[in-house]
Amino acid sequence: MNISRETQKEILDFLKTIAWFVLLFFGLRMFVVEGFEIQGTSMEPTLRDNERLFVLKFVYRFEEIHRGDIVVFRYPNDVSRRFIKRVIGLPGDTVQVFKGKVVVNGDVIDEPYLSERRARSRENLPEIVVPEDSYYVLGDHRSISSDSRSGWFVPRKLIIGKAALRFWPLREFALL
Repeated sequence: MNISRETQKEILDFLKTIAWFVLLFFGLRMFVVEGFEIQGTSMEPTLRDNERLFVLKFVYRFEEIHRGDIVVFRYPNDVSRRFIKRVIGLPGDTVQVFKGKVVVNGDVIDEPYLSERRARSRENLPEIVVPEDSYYVLGDHRSISSDSRSGWFVPRKLIIGKAALRFWPLREFALL
């Protein structure tokens, strides 16, 4: 079979386009944005089981992690698992839970994202200092969340990115 030079050039151009698309897709997924599915109820009422989000993977290269950010990270006790929680304590902060209220650096923090029912905890935990280059994270559904109250922190290197946009289900579409 004899293929003309023009047809060969069109096939080559098509293959180059496909290759660029594949590189762009995997490059974006690896360095820029990734989809994430909520599994469980530890972030209710803010995020619900089976909702889907876009996680910005590059944002913390240009800005600091802030208290209140919702982050996706590799679980420190099993890095094959990914968790999503809210940042409460920054490196060097002192964090304490007193009668269910979270106290950071001596001040009770305002947590409007907690539901009234979930905010009525009477839990008490001693003051703890967040290690350098680590973060203290909590789920919004405190009674069932596996989080830093169990004694672990999230090292900066395990943070994948910032939850930015809920895109599924469509009726819940929102910036976070």
